[in-house]
Amino acid sequence: GVLLLHPWGFDARIFANLTPALSKRYRVVLLDLPAHGDSTLVSTPLPVERLARSALDVLDRAGVTKAYVVGTSMGGATALALATRAPDRVERLAIISAPGGKPLPKPVLFLVDRFSEHEDCLRLTSFAWRAGRALSLQTESPLAKYLHYDWDQKRKDPSFYARCVASLRALYSVVRFTPDYEVLKQHKIPTWVLRGSRDDTVWLSYAEKMAERLDAPFVEIPQCGHLPQIQCPQALMQSLGEFLK
Repeated sequence: GVLLLHPWGFDARIFANLTPALSKRYRVVLLDLPAHGDSTLVSTPLPVERLARSALDVLDRAGVTKAYVVGTSMGGATALALATRAPDRVERLAIISAPGGKPLPKPVLFLVDRFSEHEDCLRLTSFAWRAGRALSLQTESPLAKYLHYDWDQKRKDPSFYARCVASLRALYSVVRFTPDYEVLKQHKIPTWVLRGSRDDTVWLSYAEKMAERLDAPFVEIPQCGHLPQIQCPQALMQSLGEFLK
């Protein structure tokens, strides 16, 4: 099977442009990670390891003993934590635009810390919502238009603020996540590191450093940003096709 792990602020539907082609050859496993999509609302800390446990639980319920694991951004961090925790469940890893290549600058961490505080959280929630809408409008794909509409609708939901607060707990952990590179290298799981050439969120040097520390091939997807599932699904599918061979 193929397990697809979504980025922060999104849910499993972000892979809608990929699943039809993938499902022709593989069993595709999707989930909404904790504090995202239709998952249960949580009010406790969300370390990356907890996200990985949720993904493993879904593999168990689906009866998938071993999977190709593809994760983007937060999903990439989750994939690495999953591979560290249960290497026997991972056939291969594709890590797309994920943090952890090297520590983020202190000003970035400071901002995340600040907006994780209750009194400032609402402002970040509004900013993240507007930023997400702007990202979705960078392309004319049907999925991007759907997500744009979906965010507008979720904004009207009474639980919207609480869900955003919960998702920030996950973001707080993700920006500090550093994979256990020594353990991952010991397990020798075939791994690819991918990044869009126009990604302004995970910088080139960070992705290259991750590939170096994992002894993994580094693939740059041309003319693509941080969300290749939306911005350039065909180019991403081409790269994943090589990965899945």
